Amino acid sequence: MPESNISLTAIYQAAQQPTQSLATRLQGTLAAIDQQSLDHLLKRILRQLRQPTDQWPLRRLFRCLDYLVNQIPSHRKRSQSLRKCLQATMEYLHNYNSSTDASPGAENDHGSSTLYAALHWIGTLISKSKPSEPYVADVDRAIPIMLSWLASAHGAVMVQLAVVRVLSLQGKYFAPDIIEHDGLYTLAVQMGRVPEAMLQGVCIEAAGPPSIRSIHSLCDGR
Repeated sequence: MPESNISLTAIYQAAQQPTQSLATRLQGTLAAIDQQSLDHLLKRILRQLRQPTDQWPLRRLFRCLDYLVNQIPSHRKRSQSLRKCLQATMEYLHNYNSSTDASPGAENDHGSSTLYAALHWIGTLISKSKPSEPYVADVDRAIPIMLSWLASAHGAVMVQLAVVRVLSLQGKYFAPDIIEHDGLYTLAVQMGRVPEAMLQGVCIEAAGPPSIRSIHSLCDGR
């Protein structure tokens, strides 16, 4: 598959069905993609993020970004276009939090599924980033918002798990702001609220688990 012919449809289908032959071909293409082609692809996604459509709602676009970050070489992540996609996602988080009903609702709620997709791709990105990279600092600014979703007793569990995952993946970097906003108590309460079976289900995701051990390490500053 030529790099110039990579479509958002192909990326989304590969993300949904990673064992299909299309996904295998796309993985090879993305592994060898050059910076110019990647930036062109990311700019297309960014345009859609700013003007989502029925065909390409935010949830699907976040899913495409999640897949891309998992497949491209690590040295290709140093991209202004990728950072702009992250910043557009962070803007979505802030807008969501400013809406009339800022607490994520039931698991099958459309808003919650989009929010989960956003948080999941954010987590995937920072799991592959060093603390010194700007992506981590961009996410750090949203810690008060994420903690407010954790504190909600009526929030969607999968969204709350996604928040725990994000916070635990760069625990050392995020710890000062988490502590400043009384987040350790919120995290401790959340870990007691999450059913063990659901926690184990999230732990099988390749991007990394939000485990009880990781929360303990965050609290201890390790």
